[in-house]
Amino acid sequence: MNNKLIKKENITIFDKIKAFFKKFFRKKEKIENKIIEQENEVKNNSFKDNLKINISEINEKENKFKSFISEIENNPDLVEKLSEDRLDRLIDYYEKITKEKAQKIKRLNKLLN
Repeated sequence: MNNKLIKKENITIFDKIKAFFKKFFRKKEKIENKIIEQENEVKNNSFKDNLKINISEINEKENKFKSFISEIENNPDLVEKLSEDRLDRLIDYYEKITKEKAQKIKRLNKLLN
């Protein structure tokens, strides 16, 4: 019969010390990596929270501006009483609208031709 037992390896004391230190430093590295990962998750979560935009504020601003525009359209005499800043914003608003409509007209002309 053949002896099929596992051969016993001769491990020197230096190999044992080397293996001990490898285990020790790998555990330390793993712990440090976990701490770094947790810090990154906290940073990512705080970054995401800071990026959140309050949609109600945006909608409120848009609604105020639209009501302002409708007031001016209903009562054109108010334009004379507006400050320069508000007049500039009003001009920008109407220029934006005209540019969008001009682009739509161009697209429709391309589709028809």
